[in-house]
Amino acid sequence: MAVFTLLAIVVGVAVSQTVPATQHAKPLRMGRTDSNTFVGLISDSSCGAKHKMTDKTAAECARTCVRNGAEYLLLAGDKTYPLVGHEDEIGPLAGQKAKITGSLEDGSIKVSHVSAAR
Repeated sequence: MAVFTLLAIVVGVAVSQTVPATQHAKPLRMGRTDSNTFVGLISDSSCGAKHKMTDKTAAECARTCVRNGAEYLLLAGDKTYPLVGHEDEIGPLAGQKAKITGSLEDGSIKVSHVSAAR
């Protein structure tokens, strides 16, 4: 009985020490990761990679520019993609790294899904 109890404790400790596989996943690389998935920073067409409003964060600047008529962009490595659709989902990720799923049409991404990327 003592051996069984010791074995149960050792197994329990080993299981509790296990880290989920998702915590070891590598960060997504910037750019086009497959035919319909893109990873990059959310910005706007007025500022691009360098935000003009120095008194605001990148997120605040991008959202302000979009409210003033600019469109959201995905800066993915050396490529820039205008984002079409799902503005309400893109806005909260402005200034952050995002994973965009959609179709590339005439240089723009027609967005079907947006999520934060690591």
